[in-house]
Amino acid sequence: MPVTDIRVKVGFFNHPKTKLLRRTLGPEAVLSLLELWIYTAVNKPRGDLDGMTDDMIEMAANWTGDSGVFIGALRSIGFMKNLQMNDWKEHNGFAFFSRERSQISRMAAKKRWDVMRKGLKKKTLSGDAQSMPTACEGHNRGNAPSPAPLPLPLPLPSPDLKDKRLGENTPPVKKLFIKPTTDQIREYCTQRKNGIDAQYFRDYYDARGWLIGKNQMKDWQAAVRTWERNNRNNYSRPENQADQDDNIFPGAEIYRDSEN
Repeated sequence: MPVTDIRVKVGFFNHPKTKLLRRTLGPEAVLSLLELWIYTAVNKPRGDLDGMTDDMIEMAANWTGDSGVFIGALRSIGFMKNLQMNDWKEHNGFAFFSRERSQISRMAAKKRWDVMRKGLKKKTLSGDAQSMPTACEGHNRGNAPSPAPLPLPLPLPSPDLKDKRLGENTPPVKKLFIKPTTDQIREYCTQRKNGIDAQYFRDYYDARGWLIGKNQMKDWQAAVRTWERNNRNNYSRPENQADQDDNIFPGAEIYRDSEN
């Protein structure tokens, strides 16, 4: 995990060492010290500048004064001891242990990946699938990141498996009944030329909550056709018989009046 910041105490500028450095070389030296700390956290997280000369250290700190003066002041005041930052582990432990955190993160990610891979292997339906190569030929020896990026694309279930999960006993989705408008009823009756009064038909079922007996109506057009058949049957019967059936087949009298 890369280091993105350093720790500086709020009392840094009033610390005796900081005041002495500013008094000796001016405020530019304090700024260069902060820049050197940032360079160290990013490039030398252990606080050890081993392998760097004094000139290289001053260049890393962006010191523009005389050569050797800045690094000499840091050592004499106590900010550095030889090539080691004093108390670096204590004050910048986040940077000091950055390598350990990265190692722990890689191990945890690898463990999660292994668990996922084992789980996918158990779910394979047609034998063990061949594992995907970690890198293409020619790049498999490089520093490719490990493990593979997440989320891992999972295979989508086939339609056959979906149907088996649903089963044959899955109840069908009920269709919601929508009450027709008077114009819709009139248009349908006109197409069928049955002479049924559309407004009467709607008023009849509005008064009954659009129920057929105790059940909710499912198809109003089927109800129109039922009225149509019942009205024709009643019209062909004797008058007294038709009057008795008016209580059973609503709308019969409307049909007869339209015929006359």
